[in-house]
Amino acid sequence: MRRTILIYSALLALGLATASPARTLETTPPLPRPDHEGRNNLTIRFLGMEEYLGYPLDVRVTDKHHRWERERTSLNSIQADSFDISFQNTTNPEDGYWVDLFTDLNGNDFYDAPPTDHAWRLVLNEPDSTDTLIYFTPTDDFVNIPWVYRLRMNLSGMTPYLGKTVKLRVLDGITGTEAGRAFDHEVAEDAFDLLVVGILPGRTYHADLFVDVNDNNRYDGPPQDHSWRVSFFNNQGYETLDFAPHENYDDVNWGNLFVVHLNDMMPEFGLPVRVRLWDPATGRELSQDKVDSVALNDFDVYGWELQSGSYYADFYTDRNGNHQYDPPPVDHAWRIAFTAGRGDQDLGGWNYTTEFTDIQWPSALLEPEPRIDGVDPGAGAQSGEGAAFRLLGNQPNPFNPETAISYRLPASGHVSLRVYDIAGREVATLVNGWRDAGAHEATFDGSGLASGVYLVRLEAGRQQATGRMVLLK
Repeated sequence: MRRTILIYSALLALGLATASPARTLETTPPLPRPDHEGRNNLTIRFLGMEEYLGYPLDVRVTDKHHRWERERTSLNSIQADSFDISFQNTTNPEDGYWVDLFTDLNGNDFYDAPPTDHAWRLVLNEPDSTDTLIYFTPTDDFVNIPWVYRLRMNLSGMTPYLGKTVKLRVLDGITGTEAGRAFDHEVAEDAFDLLVVGILPGRTYHADLFVDVNDNNRYDGPPQDHSWRVSFFNNQGYETLDFAPHENYDDVNWGNLFVVHLNDMMPEFGLPVRVRLWDPATGRELSQDKVDSVALNDFDVYGWELQSGSYYADFYTDRNGNHQYDPPPVDHAWRIAFTAGRGDQDLGGWNYTTEFTDIQWPSALLEPEPRIDGVDPGAGAQSGEGAAFRLLGNQPNPFNPETAISYRLPASGHVSLRVYDIAGREVATLVNGWRDAGAHEATFDGSGLASGVYLVRLEAGRQQATGRMVLLK
């Protein structure tokens, strides 16, 4: 019998801290799984949905503190103006939740930012100590929610690994950055499913799977551990892979997960947090991410690709809103120095402090793409200036050697449009001057550059947007 095991991605935004002395981590317990025991039911009562009869509806619930998805569901077609959707064993009165939902108005089976699709976010800060009922009536106040899709991996023939730990992660096939991962799972039967949240349509991914055959809580590579890579192109949004173990192993160079629990963060309320995890001995960056806005007093932040060794976790809040690092006291910045042992690492709690550190954040580093908790305030169907600021992308993409980059401005002003390589080095300045409101286009010529991913950043006033381009020679 096949059993579906819902294992949640740590699609998790990073945001760490401190100028305090280094912590030494030798071996830490596995990261906690989001179990369902002792949790309560959540019901959403939809009212006044006449406008959306016949359209699909997608809903998901995200834990605000731990920054992972709890549940999701969908309706192929809304059949009544009033109805309920219930999630069993989902909420905990100690946690807060986001409920993101959208109606697929153009029927393409994908999420499109408003007004193409209509999307909303409900905020549930204090669930009841028993079952919770919340009401939703659609409005015109749409939100560009951070909708991502799930990969389902159907595993079979796993009997040889009974009692062993299996791990699954998904990497972007071009940039190598982690899109999401499953929590550790102990194999208890021959066939089961794993779910990873975080993939997007139109991208190539690598699904890396490994079994800790020698039970030492670390990746040793084949043949000591057994590992495989399955590559796929996501053209459907939701993807399903079937996999059975075999002896043609792949060395996937597994990286571990890293978590810090940030406490007492309300002095930075509403501010974005950027974090990078890096090796001070080599200068190599392991991962980088962003919390779009501090919304809670306490929350978890994460990193990826951790190995045994000594690291810095640098982070800052962009207090002046200029989308770049300024040394304290202009921005507030901290550093955690720590030594990681084998396996996933949990640094425990970090408490907010005004002992800031100049972390000398590299100016060339681009902001990462929004993750599970991020809402882009400038990309939705909001009224005002943010509604018309848009980096529209480039055509063709992939390209060789030229591509046209389109963008739209809500008002006249100084604009910069720059291109960076994947390491964050600037390779071209396409625009750096005054531009009128409206639609514009700039041509990028990659004749003198190597094939690969390039990032284009548009900045106008306090607004910015970043896109990806692929040069394929």
